[in-house]
Amino acid sequence: SQTLAGGTIVCPASPARGRARPERLKVLAAMKHQQAETALAELLTLSPAGLDLRTFAQQRNLSTAYCQQLVSKLDAEIVTSSASKLAIHRNRLDDYRQQITSELNNWHQQHPDQQAMPLSLLQRTLKPTPNPAITAVVLQSISDEVEISKQTVRLKSATTTLPKSLQDLWRELE
Repeated sequence: SQTLAGGTIVCPASPARGRARPERLKVLAAMKHQQAETALAELLTLSPAGLDLRTFAQQRNLSTAYCQQLVSKLDAEIVTSSASKLAIHRNRLDDYRQQITSELNNWHQQHPDQQAMPLSLLQRTLKPTPNPAITAVVLQSISDEVEISKQTVRLKSATTTLPKSLQDLWRELE
């Protein structure tokens, strides 16, 4: 247990705003657990968009290797980007896969004249909005179903058609 002047330290990096929000209070309650594995399990449940593993390790004075062992015990995955190392439950990644497939299907139905959906728009439609590194990992995991470019993503099975007005004009020109 960490103490400072007789008081227990639960979170050394408290946010400037929203410290009394119900979600924040649940996170603090999870962080109070003495066992790192129990705290991490609860925090993963409370962090559907991913939990910053580096911050968790730093706050508990744990090694990266030990945190990775805990994550693997909890049926979660580690997603690494240049700026962060996130832990997320595998079932949450599956939820994001389903959301992405559904959003792309909807996009192609509503925009048959456009080849691909902007990646930034796809990112904003996912709920809760994940870290872009998580979105990238999920897209890579379904790469047999989607085509990914730098700024767009599309289902490989989607076809692009001209709007009816342009189809009629094309027929007239033939």
